[in-house]
Amino acid sequence: MKYLITGSSGFWGYNLVEYILKKDKNSDITCIYNSNNKHLNKFNVKSIQCSLEIESETSKLLDDYDCVIHLASIVKHTHKNSEKNIDINVLGCKNILELCKNIQNKYNKKINLVIASTVGTVACFDDNNMESNELSEYSKKSLKFPYYNSKITMEKMANKYADEYSFKLSIIRPPIIYGPNDYKGRATHLIKKFIKSNVVLFGSGNIPFCDVRDLCRFTFEIIKKEDSNRVYNIDGCRWNMQKFYEVLEEVSGEKKIKIWVPYILGYYLVPILNKCFKLPDIVEVEMGNSYWNSTSLYSKDFDWSDPRKTLQDTILWTKSNL
Repeated sequence: MKYLITGSSGFWGYNLVEYILKKDKNSDITCIYNSNNKHLNKFNVKSIQCSLEIESETSKLLDDYDCVIHLASIVKHTHKNSEKNIDINVLGCKNILELCKNIQNKYNKKINLVIASTVGTVACFDDNNMESNELSEYSKKSLKFPYYNSKITMEKMANKYADEYSFKLSIIRPPIIYGPNDYKGRATHLIKKFIKSNVVLFGSGNIPFCDVRDLCRFTFEIIKKEDSNRVYNIDGCRWNMQKFYEVLEEVSGEKKIKIWVPYILGYYLVPILNKCFKLPDIVEVEMGNSYWNSTSLYSKDFDWSDPRKTLQDTILWTKSNL
């Protein structure tokens, strides 16, 4: 199978390239990256640098790909430059959708398209008793968060293209992703903060996460399915923030000073203290006091890894690459 993978130098992308090469001996992979792809050099793949938000660049990618996997996006949980970040994510997705349409037209084939989203598009609540699944409406609360807002827009656009041009579309919505090989350090920044700091601040919300190795295995299975669903929520392990840090202490053998910060206190103090200290953005404060609850209709029977082992492996890899 001939693959085009965007975001291939990112956490999910790198691990997925490695997994496909192991499982599909006849694979022909073209990796699209924006910056820093040196860790891809170990693989026998073609690499192309491309700014996906620029249509004249993505149009040059036209080739007879069987499967396009769009994982690239800017993940910044902040209001700073939020409109620009949303625009880049949405424009990049639109150009990939146009590329898929052109592949189908030129090569007379039905494209197999996988798009990375996030469970946060539907699973964001103020009430811990509320749940979502693949059939749920988009979360109104998620619209306040720039990254999730961009993913909601991307999903709507992808569904419209798939309906109009008959793509085989699968939208995969993972929670936070942990595990080894996060070379850019974006997904595992909380783990890095935990390792470097003696003090941990946490809110009242919860944190769902999955293992990147499970996610790659799941993604590959979806690619190979003839009758895949349009959307898949990846529920992951879901713990409250206090338990999450307690387990991190347990698997790392490091004790930290853990301080619970009430939402109201964090909401008003963080913007003030950020003028003098480097603290989480107010968006992160709001996220840390939200409940990200999903119970998938379609991925519940998947064999997921032990979450403690996932966190342990994440810590070991992060420490060795600090």
